[in-house]
Amino acid sequence: PPPEYNGVEASALMGEALGLGEGAGLAEALGAPIEELQELQELQGLPDLGESRAAPDGVAVLPELPGLPELPELPEEGAAAAAAAALPELEGRDFTIETLVPDELLAPADADADDEPFPQAGAEAPAGPRGPEVVDAEGAAPPRRRLRLPEGDGALLLQVAACAAAYVTDPVLSLVDTAFVARMGTIPLAAMGPNNTVFSNIIGVIASSSLSTAATRLVANSLSSRSGDSVDPARMVSCVAATTVTIGVVLAVALMAAPMPILRLVGCGDAIAGPALEYFTIRALGVPFALLLLGLQGCYHAATDTVTPLVAVLAAGGLNAFLDPLLMFTLGWGVAGAAAATVVAQVVAAGWLAYKVFLGSHRAKFGFDRQQVPPPLPQSVITGEAAGAPWRGLMDWHEWQQAWDRCKAPLLPAMGVFKAYLSESLTFMVRAVNVVLVWSLTSTAAALTGVAQTAAHQLVLSLFVFQGNAMTSFTTVGTVAAARGMASSSMRTVLAVGDRLLVYAAAVAGALAVPTYFARGPIIAFFSADPAVQACAEVAMVPMAGMVLLSWFKVLEGVLIGVGDGTFVATAFMPAFAVTGAGLALSHFAGWGLSGVWLSLLTYYVFLFGALSGRWMYMHMKNPALGTDNMHLKEA
Repeated sequence: PPPEYNGVEASALMGEALGLGEGAGLAEALGAPIEELQELQELQGLPDLGESRAAPDGVAVLPELPGLPELPELPEEGAAAAAAAALPELEGRDFTIETLVPDELLAPADADADDEPFPQAGAEAPAGPRGPEVVDAEGAAPPRRRLRLPEGDGALLLQVAACAAAYVTDPVLSLVDTAFVARMGTIPLAAMGPNNTVFSNIIGVIASSSLSTAATRLVANSLSSRSGDSVDPARMVSCVAATTVTIGVVLAVALMAAPMPILRLVGCGDAIAGPALEYFTIRALGVPFALLLLGLQGCYHAATDTVTPLVAVLAAGGLNAFLDPLLMFTLGWGVAGAAAATVVAQVVAAGWLAYKVFLGSHRAKFGFDRQQVPPPLPQSVITGEAAGAPWRGLMDWHEWQQAWDRCKAPLLPAMGVFKAYLSESLTFMVRAVNVVLVWSLTSTAAALTGVAQTAAHQLVLSLFVFQGNAMTSFTTVGTVAAARGMASSSMRTVLAVGDRLLVYAAAVAGALAVPTYFARGPIIAFFSADPAVQACAEVAMVPMAGMVLLSWFKVLEGVLIGVGDGTFVATAFMPAFAVTGAGLALSHFAGWGLSGVWLSLLTYYVFLFGALSGRWMYMHMKNPALGTDNMHLKEA
């Protein structure tokens, strides 16, 4: 019954609905003396049972209450006669009464996905924990019920899975060049190290953490905003594409202008300078396309399409794997062939996404299907007045000024879009540079501990990168969900979605961390047979497993970025970097070895976890009304 009714009123309504007449109740339906039920009620402290719901024939079982003795059996004959008289259509059928699981944990198997989570005003009040319910004892049971995720969470988890697949696949495919180059010898393989540092660890991380993240938030906001002054999504996507290509061209020119000094900065020695320079020069040509690919991936994520970027990544990897042996060995290009194969794959992947967005089937997804109004020409040219004297119409400065006044209106908002995107990207670039510096310092600190420790560090780092990339998918999905939620709903909705994502992320982090910790020995032995490397790596994997376990804070990172709190997120990374640097220095002087390096990284994650969790709790405190929609369920 609705919580606003007492037991007597609710029972009277049920009795009338069952056709037993006004005032009929459980005692009359069962044929039991009312005195017995009143004594039972007084003994157990139960509500008034004299006016309760009638039950048909069979075994009558009252709701199970903890701490109560077994209730006496009630006569079946009287119950059958009363039920048959009240509901003739049920005569001859046996029924039992069962206690069901609370309704808020269950949903009908055929429930519509768009059902309202709470009833509207005037609708039937939601039930609390269910009491007795009539079910068929001879097989005609009510429809089966099943557990169901909250509305929309299934789509969120599918997006997380697709993002995780793309993020995990990308580093796997990046090893294709390394695998083929390794067949050429030790020196070409060593030449890949400085190049991977420049193109993957520096340019790749900074671009994905700044340009792509900013594109995800701003495009998601423009796609979901219901306000009239919001930025046109087509204009925002065009801004992202133009900005990433422009920055990529500038970077490519800078890299090609001074390749050797840049390689020296990342530790390129004389022995590998030749092949490293050859690979570096060609690989620099693909930087504009690599940044465009990252920017468009962010746009697709904002549109909740995580499958198309995954297809692009897989296609690029497959093409790279096909071209590597062809160019390197069949055509004899060597290291230059590996670089050329990577550039061609980047051009194809970026070109395919750009075609889908600007010319292909995804134009409508980003608002490019709207009719564009061309800029007006001077009036004399339009009317043909200048046909007799062409120079007179074209030299009329006043008419050109009027034409410019009509054209600059759409141009000025476009400049504002570029400014907003660059500002957002610079904010996230602080965070990206921080991440690059932290991992660069830890690699340097590991290199100072010895050869075995350095090899063990690279092994543990590779294992962590795969798991960390998988958890980074929660950052992307959290950013999209928060940005779209803020544009179309409210902060309370965003906080509710973020809380549910935290639960899922914590479950995934635990599923990754626990096997990593308990199976660290066999995992290391699979990759290395060196006992010294195995001993160092097994010790380092203990704090690494702790980092994986804490990595569910990436949901908070993404949601805070999505709601426009990216400045706080970027700021939180700076003291975390300071704490990590202090830990690395202490580990070096104390001689803690590789375990001290990874303990310092663990403190990095602990600090970020604490800072972002504190910010999340503060946002909940600022929105105390969150959860009041569930109050009537708690009362029921």
